[in-house]
Amino acid sequence: MKEVCPLTDDQKRMIAQMIKSGLNHREIAESLNLKRNTINTYCWRQGLHPIKKPKPPVELNQPKKKPGRPPKPKPAPKPRPFYEFCLTCNKPLVQGKLGPGKKFCGKKCRNDWWNSHPKMITGTCSYCGKSFTTKNRKQRYCSKTCFMQRFSEDQARKAERRSEELQEKQMHEVCGTQNHFYFMLNAAMRYALGRKSYDVGLVAGFIKDNLSVFNEKWLVNSINDIQLYLDDRENGNVDDDDCDHQIWLNLLETVREEYKSRDFPKPSRYNMVDKAWLEE
Repeated sequence: MKEVCPLTDDQKRMIAQMIKSGLNHREIAESLNLKRNTINTYCWRQGLHPIKKPKPPVELNQPKKKPGRPPKPKPAPKPRPFYEFCLTCNKPLVQGKLGPGKKFCGKKCRNDWWNSHPKMITGTCSYCGKSFTTKNRKQRYCSKTCFMQRFSEDQARKAERRSEELQEKQMHEVCGTQNHFYFMLNAAMRYALGRKSYDVGLVAGFIKDNLSVFNEKWLVNSINDIQLYLDDRENGNVDDDDCDHQIWLNLLETVREEYKSRDFPKPSRYNMVDKAWLEE
């Protein structure tokens, strides 16, 4: 049984000519007004294949173009320094093709050169504020004197801070909080003033042993309370023993000396009954 072919002899001849001229199956089907599948089947049976068009030549070693910003221009290479002789011993040098040029013939010559030609840096002293030149980038002081003075000040500041922390710790051990401690001790001293009891010696002794713990407000209040008590005794308003009177006099002098030894601001922000002793 013979296969029925819808193509005529003229169409077959034209297809063969178009294939040789380089047209593809789609272009042939459009020019002859035929289906593309008909052209594909006929060419496949007859062994007619379209001639592939040669691709444009590709240039070798050509960088691929990336979309986006244009590439930055490369900076011009720096001129390579060239030294014929060693900077230290004047020996001839053999320069390589790559890398920076040699300046020295060895490690010993390089160390000798930089020791004799150090890079000096200008800095400012952290203590006195004077400017100085040095080859050490980490140097902070212009001399050892400034360093020792700053060190001594820092040590004194740390010692003062440790003493304050120790006082607060002792205060908390004696009584719960600072305000409670001051309140209770002030109340005990006012209770003992003008009484004929053993409490006078106990309270005065406890105050003398813990004077370093008290602040300016408590010292001023205690001085005022004792001074008012002594004034009332001179006016005859208080009747107590002479031994108690001597205890309060000694305590008043001790508290005043403690107040003078402190660096409290002058004048004080707390009112004081008698200020004549401050000028002595």
